[in-house]
Amino acid sequence: MSSEKVEEVPFSHYFNVKLFICLKIITKKNKFKNSDI
Repeated sequence: MSSEKVEEVPFSHYFNVKLFICLKIITKKNKFKNSDI
């Protein structure tokens, strides 16, 4: 049971990190576009 939990946490953490990075990239692009205009 403990090994199952250990495997579950890193996956969700990895997913959250990926989402966060995607959001950061999107906001960076938007800022770039806004400053360009």
